[in-house]
Amino acid sequence: MRAMKRMALGFALSIYGLTLFAQAAGLYMGQTPPGVVPAIFAPGIISVPERYTYDMCLSKDGRECYFTVRNASWTVYRIMTTRYENGKWTEPAQASFSSANSMSPSLADNDQTMYFCLDNHIGRARRTAQGWSAPERLPSPLSSGSYDYSCSISDLGSAWICSHRTGGLGQCDLWRIKSEKGQPTEAVDLRELNTMNSDCGPVAGPDEAYVLWYSNRPGGSGGFDIYISFADGKGGWTGPKNLGPSINTSASENVASLSPDGKFFFFSRETANGSDIYWVSVDSFLKGK
Repeated sequence: MRAMKRMALGFALSIYGLTLFAQAAGLYMGQTPPGVVPAIFAPGIISVPERYTYDMCLSKDGRECYFTVRNASWTVYRIMTTRYENGKWTEPAQASFSSANSMSPSLADNDQTMYFCLDNHIGRARRTAQGWSAPERLPSPLSSGSYDYSCSISDLGSAWICSHRTGGLGQCDLWRIKSEKGQPTEAVDLRELNTMNSDCGPVAGPDEAYVLWYSNRPGGSGGFDIYISFADGKGGWTGPKNLGPSINTSASENVASLSPDGKFFFFSRETANGSDIYWVSVDSFLKGK
């Protein structure tokens, strides 16, 4: 019993210490870091009532945040940004590289490159001394002749994308593109993870030990659910696992991302009136693995 009390006290002190550090440094917008129960992230700043907010990513120093805001009919979607400056977060504004049809921001190359969906293909902007460069549509194998919705670069340099391109299994499939000498190679369809339904928004964990994505495959809790698969050590992947009722609900959960330190997991939860960004400790699905 005493050991359990010491563990509980240690966890509470850890959360308290993280909260003080985050507030002092402006990290996570001063939010109290969550445990294994998801909490809305930055209500009133990022998550705003009756607004559709998706696709959030943070810079490595935690002082830049990018996210997607769209309308209910998916006819307009743009990337917004806010920065921590002079002791406070700036009013969110449309990112300089974003058009009216841009979404799914993902930082890479030590925050020097931004990948995102640009007019239904994979786009890129590079950081310059004057700010972000003009956006460019990337060629094959990152973009294709069909719809390409997201691109996340793992710490091993592979591009994890979702696309309707030919050669896939379902409506939207997960694809992985390795990098050789800094150049993307052939896109490989991850058939052991895909279904005839939509499998979208893959993001790989540290060292590609696992991958998270969202899917409307049969057997979910409702709408889209978030799934995980682990590297099997043989070049393949374990069977997809639904993250369960602590994260997936009768609403639609989607668009996974990880904090730069790999400690927190962000996702959106959509209802009839909008969608908010939630965050939760990765212990919610990695502890005991």
